[in-house]
Amino acid sequence: MRIFAWLLPVGVLLCVAGIAAQQPTAKAAPPRPKAAVSPPLRPVATIKEIMDALVDPQSDVIFEAVATILTKSGTEERAPRTDADWDAVRKGALLLIEGGNLLMVPGRHAAGPGAKSEVPGVELEPAEIEGLINKNPGLFVRRAQGVVGAAIVALKAIESKDVQGLSNAAGALDAACESCHSDFWYPGEKEILKKVEEEQKRLFK
Repeated sequence: MRIFAWLLPVGVLLCVAGIAAQQPTAKAAPPRPKAAVSPPLRPVATIKEIMDALVDPQSDVIFEAVATILTKSGTEERAPRTDADWDAVRKGALLLIEGGNLLMVPGRHAAGPGAKSEVPGVELEPAEIEGLINKNPGLFVRRAQGVVGAAIVALKAIESKDVQGLSNAAGALDAACESCHSDFWYPGEKEILKKVEEEQKRLFK
C-alpha cells in the first residue's frame, strides 16, 4: 500500500505534465505599429504662384473639355473622344487636385513681398487677402476642399468617359472657385451685387 500511495502522486504529476506539454504555447503579442510621423512641410511657393502654375491652367482644362462653340460654319460640340483626349483631361484633373491640396498647407503666403493687385479697386491687395485667410483659415481650407472635391468628381467622370458627368463637374468646379474668390479675393463684389439687386427691385416694382 505504501508503494501505491507513493506511485500515485508521481503518476498524477506525469499525466499533468503530459497534458501541459500538449497545450499550445501562448503566442507573444505582436509589436505595436509605430505611430505615423508627419513629414515636415516647407511651403515655398505662394498661393498666387500655385494658382498661376497649377490651379488656374488645370481648371481651364476641365472647363474647356466639354463645350458648345458657335462658329460661322455652324455649331461645334467639343468633348474628349480619343484615349489621348481623355488622358490629357485626366492629367489636368490630377494636377488640379494636388494643386488644391497644396493650397491647404499651413504657413503659405498669399503672394511674394511687394506684390500688388493686378486689378486694384476690384481685387484686394495681397496683404489684405492674407489677412482674411489668417483671420478665418478654416473657411479657406473648406473652400480649397470644395475645389479638390469638384476635381475628384471630374476625375471619376473622366475615368468612366462620362461626357455629361464631366460637364456637370465643371459647373461644380466653377461654383467652388467662385465661392473662394468671393470670400477672399473680391469680397466687396457681394456688396456691389446686393446693391444692384436692390436697385433693380426698386426700379421694376
